[in-house]
Amino acid sequence: MNRLWVIILIIHLFTFPSPLKAQEHFITDTTDYPSLRGKIADQDFLIKMDPGSSIEYLKRGLFKLQIKDYKAAIADMDISIKLKPENNADGYSNRGMAKSFLKDYKGAYEDITKAIEQDSGNAMWYLNLAWAESENNEFEKSIKDLDKAIAIKPEYTKAWSNRGSAKKSIKDYKGAIADFNKALELNPYYPEAYLNLAEVYQMLKDYKNAIVLYSKAIDLIPTFYLAWGNRGNTYAELNDYPKALIDLNKAIELNPYFERFYNDRGSLKTDMADFAGASVDLNKAIAMGYNDAYNSRAILKITLKDYTGAVADCTKAIELNQDLIKAHESRSIAYEKLGETQKAKEDKAKVEALTKEGK
Repeated sequence: MNRLWVIILIIHLFTFPSPLKAQEHFITDTTDYPSLRGKIADQDFLIKMDPGSSIEYLKRGLFKLQIKDYKAAIADMDISIKLKPENNADGYSNRGMAKSFLKDYKGAYEDITKAIEQDSGNAMWYLNLAWAESENNEFEKSIKDLDKAIAIKPEYTKAWSNRGSAKKSIKDYKGAIADFNKALELNPYYPEAYLNLAEVYQMLKDYKNAIVLYSKAIDLIPTFYLAWGNRGNTYAELNDYPKALIDLNKAIELNPYFERFYNDRGSLKTDMADFAGASVDLNKAIAMGYNDAYNSRAILKITLKDYTGAVADCTKAIELNQDLIKAHESRSIAYEKLGETQKAKEDKAKVEALTKEGK
């Protein structure tokens, strides 16, 4: 079975100037939206009373950032920075984070770099810059900036963990394992590090160690849906389908909006010969916008000997992602079953080419 897992899980940090405490967003969305909207309303009043206060705009922008209203957050931070262009590293860094969420990576880099220029001794700015770089798939740059964060603050658990995630993304598994272990040495109650370390072992096909580590993450946070789902996929790799199904059911119960796990459960049900259940889950994943599910549904159709339908689903998957090796693999099988040998050969050749390119 081909299972997918989260490639990188990086913590997003938002800092508040004193006296407010730093806010950290971890695994599940535990954001208290009503409370934050109340705080935004309070800031509206404070800004009305003192429209020249840079910090009040910054605070309101930070609350908006937490409720994921990124454009409004940027607008408030624009005003904060205009009112106080110097000694406003928090404003620049958090505006950069908001821009990165909107995939404006150039703007994010510029802003967070400005924060570093104003406050070069703060490890968090390097962490935030590295996060934006990782989001933009610039993992080598991310690692270098995390090196700087760690040099400034050697006990910075999140920097060690995030560097491990970046190394994992470039397949430096040995380096990733070392960094995650260091993060856990610094904080043995760090569920994201257990998750990421488990994913490395899963990639290395050390499924038993992966299960142990996913279980530790779940013990720390029973609502950690990623750990439940990934552990379910790991059980599936070991052909322990009952346990896999229990875990994937739990992951979907905890987060019914995470489309990948419908795909994974649908694939599991295909392997379990629950074809009707597989169809329901894969159709759901597709409806939710998880494009890889077209290939998973093609595999179901091949199993059911609907080779024409399989070709159609693989073709759709390839239209959405031309470098999807497994869709070319599945379509080559379907073409062979249909007696279209030349088309099957073309897909096999594409698989070989993509494999050489490291896709």
